[in-house]
Amino acid sequence: MSGPGHGGIVFHLVLGVMLSAAAAVGAAGAAGAAGAAPDIAIARCATCVPPGPPVDAGARVRRDILPAVFEIVLDPAVARATVTVFLGEATMNGIMIDYRNPVAPFSVGAGGCSMTGTMMLRLNDTPNVSALYIDGVVSGSPDPAKCTATARRAASGPTRAFRGDLVQWRTPVAIAVLRDRHLLTASVAVEVDVIQQTGGDQAIILSLFNGARRIWSTPVTSAGAVTLTQDVAMGEIVVRKGARFTITLPSALSQGQLIAQDLTIVTGTTIVDASGVLSNWPVAPAPAPPGNRSVPPATAPSGVQ
Repeated sequence: MSGPGHGGIVFHLVLGVMLSAAAAVGAAGAAGAAGAAPDIAIARCATCVPPGPPVDAGARVRRDILPAVFEIVLDPAVARATVTVFLGEATMNGIMIDYRNPVAPFSVGAGGCSMTGTMMLRLNDTPNVSALYIDGVVSGSPDPAKCTATARRAASGPTRAFRGDLVQWRTPVAIAVLRDRHLLTASVAVEVDVIQQTGGDQAIILSLFNGARRIWSTPVTSAGAVTLTQDVAMGEIVVRKGARFTITLPSALSQGQLIAQDLTIVTGTTIVDASGVLSNWPVAPAPAPPGNRSVPPATAPSGVQ
């Protein structure tokens, strides 16, 4: 996660729970377990069915919107999904959808086939359920075997629009939406978890780590600064008391920030002033369309005939 601040600060934004749930969706679909969401075939979209019940966090899901195949990996700890799209001989991978980047376009083509559209994150659309919504258009044959370079002149089949929930997953009422991790020194890091609560309120959990070991943690609210009242020491590393941490919540005009003042870290004879902005994050993204839990026939998106 990006976030301004000094190169060593570890931010742990609680975005994980949400996408964690998304990951769960993926796993269930990929495993092909009983009750997994059925494939979506554009050729028979008039009779498409809902994608099935929500899956748990951390899952891997595979969905077919012929001639393409979508593989969705839901992060088990952060509200984040990573999507790969396969179409014939073409692949588009590394599509990341999360709290900071809730909308991701995609476009993939091979031979006489193509698919373009947008994926959008919808957090807690209904109590404890989030979804990855998709809206796009596909052209060419619904048969993946015909989406090859040798079949370039054999493109056939109508242009079809599709939209709906690609995957759904269970999420808690208070969802982890962001996790920033930054090093303050070679071994000391700050972890910032941003948790989205019911009603849109946000809570921050701030932790100090020495390597992989958590050595101090505290909630931080907009009510006032949190002060480190005593030295935090482990071996030759000392985080000196007196450090103050404050947050400002995001708005339509400015990002939220976690700011450290008088944050001093001593390692042997080396003293580092790690004060500054440890993390920032935008206001909660606007929700994706509500969807109808299916991918029914739809009018082609604007600009598509």
